[in-house]
Amino acid sequence: MVTEDLRGVIRDFGMVKTIASLGIGVSPTGWGQNAAAGYQAKELFMEDSRKTPMSDVYAFGGTMLAVMSGKGPFYQFAEKQRGTIVLRIYNNITPRPDDHPKLQATDPLWDLLRKCWDPSPPYRPPMTEIATELSALVSKPVAPASLRSFPL
Repeated sequence: MVTEDLRGVIRDFGMVKTIASLGIGVSPTGWGQNAAAGYQAKELFMEDSRKTPMSDVYAFGGTMLAVMSGKGPFYQFAEKQRGTIVLRIYNNITPRPDDHPKLQATDPLWDLLRKCWDPSPPYRPPMTEIATELSALVSKPVAPASLRSFPL
């Protein structure tokens, strides 16, 4: 993903973890393990953890949030508070609609995001199910904002 000022903001999370373990720190553009933590599933913070399709689903949920709201998971802590992000994920706290006003709390995408962030990997939906749900969400007709508050 690239921002409006053409800065890359989402890239290989595995490399971030590897670079951090080598003590190198953050990438040349200033994005490192602090920001990546919000995209990592709870199980990846455990010793000897390995990425799985279900940890990828968790990360995909964060990517969808970033794309649709303009802000990644726990962006407000990403600068210097990796520990806060890790603790939130470890305690099963997920990003909240209040922190992402560009993605309305009533948007049905939040239901899918919550499924992707389920603390138990077997309960996260497989990518085929996610693709089906996203396809259904995209194909739903949306009334203009001016008509949404009026009963039909």
